[in-house]
Amino acid sequence: SQVQSAKRPRQALRVLVVQQDVQLGEAFRDALSAWGAKAEWVGTLSAAITTCEQPFDILVLDSHLPDGSGVKLAELVARMRPAPLVVHTIS
Repeated sequence: SQVQSAKRPRQALRVLVVQQDVQLGEAFRDALSAWGAKAEWVGTLSAAITTCEQPFDILVLDSHLPDGSGVKLAELVARMRPAPLVVHTIS
């Protein structure tokens, strides 16, 4: 008889996109969603800090935000939880 492996439902990665440029932020969010991720986009440091209170797996980060430094956000997130993958983008 043939043994079938149990199919476990794959949990979608939760991705936070922090990007001040609206078109680029929406493009990242839409592409990640199309690939099956639960992607959320915010455009400011303050919105990102609030959103980071929820767990996420990946942070896609613009290093230049209108209200602060994306690098500072990366440092804050690294202290909040085990190191997520951080990708810096520059608009």
